Parts: sequence; C-alpha cells; structure tokens
Amino acid sequence: PNSIAAVNENAVFFRGTDNKIYFASYAATIWTIDVVNSGATYLCAGDLESNSVSKVFYRGTDGYIHYFTKVLGAWNHNWIESATAPLSTKINSEANSLILLSNDVYFRGNTDNKLHRYVFSGGSYTHSIINGIGKTNNKKIKGNMRLGPSTSIYYLGMDDKIQYYQL
Repeated sequence: PNSIAAVNENAVFFRGTDNKIYFASYAATIWTIDVVNSGATYLCAGDLESNSVSKVFYRGTDGYIHYFTKVLGAWNHNWIESATAPLSTKINSEANSLILLSNDVYFRGNTDNKLHRYVFSGGSYTHSIINGIGKTNNKKIKGNMRLGPSTSIYYLGMDDKIQYYQL
C-alpha cells in the first residue's frame, strides 16, 4: 500500500520488491528507471510521497521519515528531523499515514496517533503537533489520511467517523 507517488503523468517514484526507491520518467516515447537509493541502507518500509521530480519522502525501515533530494544528478539522503540522525518522532506503520502539502509534511504519529506536522523553513524542518488533534480519543487518527480539496486533511477517527482538519 502507498508504494507509488505520481508526481505527474511523466514522472513517478515507486518502492520496488527490494524496498529500494525507484524513479521512472517518460520522455521521447521511452520510460527510464533510475535507482534512488542503490545501497542496502535507507530502505523504504511504508508510505512514499512526492510532489517534485527532485524530492521524495518515505517511511524508512527504522520507522522515521526520510527523504532523498536530487542535486547535480545524484540522490542525497536525509532524515527529516536532523542532518545526522532522527530524534524521537516516528511515523505510524499503517498505510496512508503521510501527506505532503507544498513543502510541509503531515503524518500520523506512531504511538500517539495524533496529526503531526513538519514545516519547512530556511532549509530545515520544524516539528509540531496540530492544535486540537489528539486531546480526546475522538480526535485521534485511526487510519487512512487523505488530502482533501484545497488545504484540508481527512482521516478516519477513533470513533469510526470521517473527520477533517482545515489547515
């Protein structure tokens, strides 16, 4: 589940059966496939999201959010929390727990099931928990987060009702 991230009609990221991330692009009647992470490290174990041909976010095998950016033809790895290692916030392992909106990353927390956000500013990401989410069981996420029209996130709440958060 959630192993394909279509950027547009001619560009798509996908997770292979080897849990590596691949980038397929179409030009001049030919599909070209590149390996994003060629080694055995930084493998993908869950959600894969992208809105750019040069950047892809995903849940790593360690449970943290990772991303690759393409710079001068090479794919560079990073954790979203730190340039060297993740700090403490893991993403839930259920499918559809990661959403991108512009440069910001929204995700379902691994143990608290709250809606978390990383806001991109000045080359780094700042973490926060969305206000109001998770104060009661009815506001926690049970599953299937989706980006709605304009700037809203829909999800299945712990009360089995569809809920949303307007950004």
